[in-house]
Amino acid sequence: MSPHDHGQFSPLADAGRRSGVYHLLARLWIQELDTELLEALRGGGLGRAYHAAGGIPPATPDSSQTLDDLQIDYCRLFIGPQGHHPPVQSIWQEGRFEGNAAAALRRIVDGLNIDTPCDASLPHDHIGNILALIGSLLMAVDTRPECRDADLQDLFVGLFLEHAAWIPEFARSSSPRCDTEFYRGLMSVTDRFLTQETALFPTAPTSA
Repeated sequence: MSPHDHGQFSPLADAGRRSGVYHLLARLWIQELDTELLEALRGGGLGRAYHAAGGIPPATPDSSQTLDDLQIDYCRLFIGPQGHHPPVQSIWQEGRFEGNAAAALRRIVDGLNIDTPCDASLPHDHIGNILALIGSLLMAVDTRPECRDADLQDLFVGLFLEHAAWIPEFARSSSPRCDTEFYRGLMSVTDRFLTQETALFPTAPTSA
């Protein structure tokens, strides 16, 4: 398939709705839950959206799954100090920080003329930053007509296949490590959503 030959397939279709899912998942991967986000996920539109995407909203305040439990689970899973599972592409694929994936993503971000809600304290190839970048591209397509061109479509396809197609496997490998139902649910919804996204791409690799 040539770079501009996507046939009837439009990887930028339904961009607004998909952008919202990407940005929500990005926030949940970038940082542990705080009180404000916890309450939003327990009710209202954000909670319903997360549930509709397949996530398990945090349990009610009178349960044993407290905010402290959720924060501890996130830190133990992804931050350390030992036995953790960093959600970083360079580590997952190359066994090191700041590898080829991080350098490639820095070049992409530097070349874009859109706002990206990435967390500068984290590697460019952290799962949360990757999802935020993809969500920002989709949001630009949805709100800025000048962004709806073949070059951006090709950028989106390359970005997804090179920097997001590995994430479902990572989420599946992380799920047994989770102590809380909420983070097992986050692994599941991330796996399910991105697997569905991967299936949109005719050239998508088969996940392990």
